[in-house]
Amino acid sequence: MKLGWLALLVLFAIQDRSWAGTPLFFHVSGVRKDGILHAGLFRRTDPFLKAGGEFLRAATNARALETAVIGWDDVPFGTYALALYLDVNRNGRADRGLLGIPLEPFGFYRHMKVLIGAPRFEDCAFQVTAASNVFQATLQEWGK
Repeated sequence: MKLGWLALLVLFAIQDRSWAGTPLFFHVSGVRKDGILHAGLFRRTDPFLKAGGEFLRAATNARALETAVIGWDDVPFGTYALALYLDVNRNGRADRGLLGIPLEPFGFYRHMKVLIGAPRFEDCAFQVTAASNVFQATLQEWGK
């Protein structure tokens, strides 16, 4: 029986770990108000910017004039896009005004400035690898 357990341990030790992920963190600047920072991580196959379409979600408290850090513990290697919003009134949703214009601060990876319409997945995409897992993002406010 001991030999069986030993064989099982050896099997786990030598198996392919390509499925393993890595921690992923974003340092988010442009936080001008207190609120809850929400982040959605999307894969290429996910419905980008659709409610509930995120592969992973995270939220953290954010304080005005500080850089917020948000992230995940175990993200599989691959291509992703990031969307953020700061829930200033803490109602749990990204508030929008006329014509869907964001009323609360928002952001994307690559410091995407949004002028007309939402960005595409490719505009916000980045690679998660073992060597590349800490990124920067900036919040913006519509029209500012």
